[in-house]
Amino acid sequence: MPETKVVRLGVCGCGMIAEHHLAAMKLWESPVIVTVAIDPSEARRNIVSELTGAQAYATLEEALAEAADSMDAIALMLPHDLHAAYSLKVLAAGKHLFLEKPVARDAEESQQIFDAAAAAFKATGSRFFMAENSSFWPEVYRAKQLVQEGAIGEVVTARSHYYESMDDTPMNPDKDSKTKGNVEGSNSSGSGGGDGADVGGGNGDGDGDGNAALEEGSDDSESSESARYERADTGWLSWRSSLERSGGGVVLDGGQHWIRPLREFFGEEVKSVVATTGRPMKVLEGESLAHAILEFDSGRHASFQATVLGKSSAMSTREPCFRVIGTTGEIVVVGGFGAGGYIMRTGGIEEPLLPEGAPGGFLTSFGPQMNDFANAILQDKPFYRAPEYAMGDMLVAKAIAKSASSRAWVDVWDAKTEHFKQTF
Repeated sequence: MPETKVVRLGVCGCGMIAEHHLAAMKLWESPVIVTVAIDPSEARRNIVSELTGAQAYATLEEALAEAADSMDAIALMLPHDLHAAYSLKVLAAGKHLFLEKPVARDAEESQQIFDAAAAAFKATGSRFFMAENSSFWPEVYRAKQLVQEGAIGEVVTARSHYYESMDDTPMNPDKDSKTKGNVEGSNSSGSGGGDGADVGGGNGDGDGDGNAALEEGSDDSESSESARYERADTGWLSWRSSLERSGGGVVLDGGQHWIRPLREFFGEEVKSVVATTGRPMKVLEGESLAHAILEFDSGRHASFQATVLGKSSAMSTREPCFRVIGTTGEIVVVGGFGAGGYIMRTGGIEEPLLPEGAPGGFLTSFGPQMNDFANAILQDKPFYRAPEYAMGDMLVAKAIAKSASSRAWVDVWDAKTEHFKQTF
């Protein structure tokens, strides 16, 4: 890879999640420039192109054929069933890979990606980054620091609750994209960027999480894979409603952002889970409601809840995102997508979780996450979290679904996945 002062990024999938990344890249002055925009929707790719000056292409194949020299890395922001196939294409092209969570739909597809990433790194030095931004969520990052400092004594238990109202009506992405209005002028020439683990600085705004509703254009073959790439004029439900395409329900999707922090707080892996799930949002084949107890390697327990309802629902943001209870205090991250929080110490002393004026909230985390990726490439720094770490999030989600089906405790790890377990 040639040495550069910025990372030239191709964005494959120009939907909602790309919107958040573009905004964060501007706000955090990331050392990244978007040079290529890829999406089968002409409207979506042209919006990103207009905002960033990127070359626009309908397919990854076209972009690699015509603009490979313009990209150091490619960010895949795609439906889950495309992760494995597209990751292998990016790595085979010798590009650094930035992959939005989850790794894939299951352990088998995930192993394909890790095997290809290992071979690519050996052959070309290409880096593989798994994007789970909740590790960089300012409140989560600070809470983890406080736990490690012993600010609340020993962690006894914790609770997380992912809740969101989602539009449950189809939309036309060519007409209803909100990208341009939210990230106007978002491209940065990349001065500075800081260390990926530093979550201070910048600010964020937005309206929630969600991957692009992108179904990649046909590659002229007659394969079933090609058929999945054909575009459908529907919104986020176009693929999330399908259990086969998504690989799961809301736990494997947005819920992973609430599973990762529990692992961060406890500083160990989840050993087993017991769970129940439901489908109050009938348009989804997978679950839209989940209650789970997570047992960690130490024998301690945490609870996880996911509640996703249609746009007509009214859920209060007073419900905390996270509560971490220790022997001498507790830490609370406020509701919604978590902008603020406090630590309660012995004697009822309450202190803000973040300093006054410090950036906070879920959406601000996309900035330091992108910087972590860029600094690994530009400065040969280790990632804040190894890509293997993301397997724990995915496997917990899969175990929750299995437990709900079997109505029994389910182990998270088995002989085929044990090698992914992380040492904290």
